[in-house]
Amino acid sequence: MAWLFEIHQRAASPLGGANFQTLDRFLPWGLKLLAELETLKKAAVPPEKIREFDQLIDLNLSPYSQEHFYSLSYIYEEFYQLLEARQASTLGRRLEEVRSHFPLERLGRQGRIVVAGFFSLLELERQVIQQLLQLENCDLVLIKGKGLSELGEKLGFSQEEVSAWEEVSPAATKIEFYLSPDSHGQIFALNRVLQEKFDREGKSRPSEKQVIVLPAVETLFPLYQFTLARWSEKDFNISLGYPLSRTPLYSFFDKLFELLQNVDEADRFYIPDYLRFVLHPYIKNIFFPQTERTDLTRIMFHTLEEEFLQQKNRPFWRLEEIESDPEVRQRLLARFRDLPEVGEPLVCLQHLKHIHDQTIRTFLEINSIGDFAQKIISLIEFIYQASTAAQHLFFHRYAEAMVSRLEDLAASQLAPLRFDTRSGYFNLFRNLIAETRVPFPGTPLRGLQVLGFWETRCLRFDEVYFLDLNEDVLPGTSRIDFLIPFPLRQQLNLPTYEDIEKRTEYYFRVLLNGARRACLFFVENSEKEKSRLVEKLIWERQEKEKIPEASSLLASVRYQVELKPREPRVIPKTQEVVEFLRRHHYSASSLDLYLKCPVRFYYAYVLNLQEKEEIAEAMERKEIGTLVHEILEEYFQPYLQQPLRREGLLDFKRLEKVVEQVFQSTFGRSLSGSALLMYHQVNRHLKDFILHYQLPLLD
Repeated sequence: MAWLFEIHQRAASPLGGANFQTLDRFLPWGLKLLAELETLKKAAVPPEKIREFDQLIDLNLSPYSQEHFYSLSYIYEEFYQLLEARQASTLGRRLEEVRSHFPLERLGRQGRIVVAGFFSLLELERQVIQQLLQLENCDLVLIKGKGLSELGEKLGFSQEEVSAWEEVSPAATKIEFYLSPDSHGQIFALNRVLQEKFDREGKSRPSEKQVIVLPAVETLFPLYQFTLARWSEKDFNISLGYPLSRTPLYSFFDKLFELLQNVDEADRFYIPDYLRFVLHPYIKNIFFPQTERTDLTRIMFHTLEEEFLQQKNRPFWRLEEIESDPEVRQRLLARFRDLPEVGEPLVCLQHLKHIHDQTIRTFLEINSIGDFAQKIISLIEFIYQASTAAQHLFFHRYAEAMVSRLEDLAASQLAPLRFDTRSGYFNLFRNLIAETRVPFPGTPLRGLQVLGFWETRCLRFDEVYFLDLNEDVLPGTSRIDFLIPFPLRQQLNLPTYEDIEKRTEYYFRVLLNGARRACLFFVENSEKEKSRLVEKLIWERQEKEKIPEASSLLASVRYQVELKPREPRVIPKTQEVVEFLRRHHYSASSLDLYLKCPVRFYYAYVLNLQEKEEIAEAMERKEIGTLVHEILEEYFQPYLQQPLRREGLLDFKRLEKVVEQVFQSTFGRSLSGSALLMYHQVNRHLKDFILHYQLPLLD
């Protein structure tokens, strides 16, 4: 990527013009560019082919797209020449080398070579396999299915031979369709189907002849908790890659980097962001000094939260202010003084500073990409040793995958480079982790198999349980973002979304045709629709069995919800309660609450139970109303008991001064965030109020 950026910078007509000249801007787009360059290389597209624009004018390409392709041909040629000069390679470059220096004679002396399971090939892949097929000890094994004849023709087989490749005998698979209103409904339906099978066969454990297919890997954890957890780990095998970006470890860093990105010019941190970070399980469960207890750390941060609520009109704090503010210190020391297990209350302040030093402060100054990667690794090691993170489900796998990716980054050509802003490093982390999968390798011949869709290729199972068969998941081509536009992909024989859809349908059909029973689960609601692959199966079934209504083929998952209100418990009116009610000062809101629900009145006013107050990210209407009334009272104070005159009403300089004084007394002298925005809005709206409402009353 570093070399690609180097070439991009020196290009006479760089892709994107001046928009991607900094590393911050180039990197997200450069990742897509690198993928497209590799596709072009594997498709054996020569640079001169990309430059042949005069033949493509009739495709109505925009001038912008044409300019991009001229630049792309330059980068394509320069990039692979640079790799060769620096004795480096990519997968596409290595494939080209194998094609050019194919060890045909040596491979011919080996044992049997089996080439199996393909549906589509790029040009370099096709050439390598064709060379392999020249060997007498090489066998080609493919599974018949729709669209396979195109591959046969590319490999040099006659039309007569490949026409038989698409002749698939009618499958004897029993296919069942399960419609659910949401993702969890699929899991409930799957559990019921499995339980009915076990009851019918008198079994309690699944076998290796059964597979649960997860094309949407986010379903893995609900499946693990509500389905797989009933069995021993010996009874099932998980073999798929889980996105690291969906793990608690990624969430931890995302919250940290969001906190750091929103720091203001004075290095002050936004308190709602700060609380979201320190109340993350990996931070609030750090062991308290000289103990093995984490509850003391939680007490410390929740005490901080209470103080921030008392000072909620101060949304931005520096770390040094949090550590030394007199009110914060007083509240923390008072809380820890009451805890006999803490010998010295000052330890909590030292503990707070230590956590800040190890987590937030370390990222305030970043020297390079390599330095950034090492800082993240060090922080992972800190939370592993200093908190309960290691006890969380799959933490070790998440940490190993992330550290491995970061070590590669620290050893790469990008390591010495710097970003112009801190945000560049944080966006690099997000882009890097978005492409990373946590491997769940297993023992494939033991127990129930839980596989991703592509992990099922060329495998046969007696029973297939296929979850998340929705259009946005499978084929899911709407989420594919190609840099090279569709018409040019066709001209250059690059894969398009249509090719991906054909390949997806082929492997889907092969999996179902090899099974005795297939249960297909999908979600249907206002946001999701069933996959076109399921729609085709339903239509084929309707046509074959002459069934007019598709709904008769679907088993719907329904929830039984009882909306009957519970009978409130009887609360005895004791003498203490009677005395309280006699002394209580009844406000309009308390009377209104009593008439709505006496039990809520009892909890709110007699027991004094209040909802937990939180620091609002935006000012609440009640706070705005209080501020406006205070401003108006101060502004009109000089005119009490005397006629209001036009010149006094339109004294906007004094109005602005009153607004400024009230806001500064409430929020402090340095306004920021929602307080600053509200300050300007109140100024403008009060002037409109006076001009368009008060002034006409005088006239």
